[in-house]
Amino acid sequence: MISRLIQIIVILLKHWRMGGKPLEIVFSEGCCKPIKYAAQLASGIGYVVRHLSSLKDIRTYDDIPNEKKQNLYGGLMGWFDFKDWETDPNVEMYVDDMLQNSYRQWRNTMHIDYKMLKVAGKDPLTSCPYDWIEQDEWKSTCDWFEDPIFKKKSEANTKNRAMLPYPHTGGSKSNHVRAQEMVPPSAIDAWTAAHIKKDGQFVNNTAKSLDDELKEERRQCIENGEIVNEVKIMENVLGKRAGRAKGLGMGVIPPQSSRKPESSANRALLEELKQCKEKIQCYEERIQAQDTQIQNLVQSQQGIQEMLQEFLIWKQKQCGGSS
Repeated sequence: MISRLIQIIVILLKHWRMGGKPLEIVFSEGCCKPIKYAAQLASGIGYVVRHLSSLKDIRTYDDIPNEKKQNLYGGLMGWFDFKDWETDPNVEMYVDDMLQNSYRQWRNTMHIDYKMLKVAGKDPLTSCPYDWIEQDEWKSTCDWFEDPIFKKKSEANTKNRAMLPYPHTGGSKSNHVRAQEMVPPSAIDAWTAAHIKKDGQFVNNTAKSLDDELKEERRQCIENGEIVNEVKIMENVLGKRAGRAKGLGMGVIPPQSSRKPESSANRALLEELKQCKEKIQCYEERIQAQDTQIQNLVQSQQGIQEMLQEFLIWKQKQCGGSS
């Protein structure tokens, strides 16, 4: 299975190659979390940190000079448009916290690889596993890993982790991002997603007009303090179809109150069985299509990484030329 990171990098790369604008990042009020593209932002920050951050004579993120931190921000601005960057100081603070956490994770990853090289009987100084890191920066990193201060801190952290009552498997993905991914889309939002092309435009004017009607009726229900029944709203706007909740796809039936009673229990069971078979077939076709897509993405991984590195180098040169 292709990693989540590669999938998100593919999205970012396609967005850049299509000449599209940077992904718009809007933060929610209060908790200062991205409303959308949280996973893409986290992975973009991770890539920028690994390829643009300083390592020589640097121990922690706070040791990086401010002028060099601007390189990190410059790399992010090529991908993301932070809407409230100039007006809300919490936005820059949140992004800086993400950069700091990502930098710490990056140093931890290098330390693990450093120890693995020693276990394999290799000299870490001459066996840097990252082809984009300069030799002097890698040497400085290795020297820090051998420093008694670092070793003492590393041993203390290892003991602290061993005392945790229960470990987690979340990795670098934040709970906010995980919660955001687990929230299922509403019926209307699912209908919208099914009628939008890859460039974000509706398939035609009719679909856009219907989408506007659906969301306007939903908004009115919320403003009037009414219970929002999205299936009912879709019936009002899209019309009804016997035995199906229109707009929700094959296998989804409307509530009992909006259907005519079946003539017999057997007929209902047969219809339900038929719908289940159709759903299974749809799932199998979807899985097969996803497997094909995953194989293609794996094959193009190396090319993607090379193109991204070229883009970051180009972006860094632009930032340097404009200063």
